[in-house]
Amino acid sequence: MAGLAQHLKPIKVNLENLLLDPNNPRFAELGQTLDAIPESRFGEPKVQAKANELMKTPRFDVVELRDTIKTMGFLPMDRIVVRPWRAGPQGNEKFVVVEGNRRVTALKWLIQLGDEGKETFSKEQNKNFTELEVLLLDDLNADPSARLVIPGLRHVSGIKEWGAYQKARTVYILREGGKSQQDVAQSLGLSVIEANRLTPVIYAYWTTSDFHHEA
Repeated sequence: MAGLAQHLKPIKVNLENLLLDPNNPRFAELGQTLDAIPESRFGEPKVQAKANELMKTPRFDVVELRDTIKTMGFLPMDRIVVRPWRAGPQGNEKFVVVEGNRRVTALKWLIQLGDEGKETFSKEQNKNFTELEVLLLDDLNADPSARLVIPGLRHVSGIKEWGAYQKARTVYILREGGKSQQDVAQSLGLSVIEANRLTPVIYAYWTTSDFHHEA
């Protein structure tokens, strides 16, 4: 997999041109059969609707991510990775998500809520949600395993999650800064229940020398 970076280039795409991967390996966690959907059918509305439905199951925590994006805006600190949808109609400009199905689901959900009148977003917010800078994988020249390696780098080796101390300290600082518990939860991608659960942790660390002084 040496040289994978040379097969990735930044491009700008519209959210409506991104297809969720209906054969997402993470769907195996839900008992789904992998590679069950032919690539030529990825763009069908019902196929995309089913993938969207699966991504919204509680296991993937998309609700918290959606609310964080609504509160903070979409911050592309880790870019979504896509590949061309080569099995689609000739001349199509669709792309299949390789890494970032949760983020794409959350963004599409926000746009849907706006279209249904359940949320109201400014022109700037809608632009932030829909005009995206992503990384395009040249899957014709990259190692065929790149489609699994790229998401694996994030989800298997993964970004190290904060421990209870780091979470509690951050919740404390934001609360002391005047944010509500709900705002704190949405800003950090936590559920309100989880943010509330961290409160005893805050007091448990209260007597330690660094927690109070650093805060």
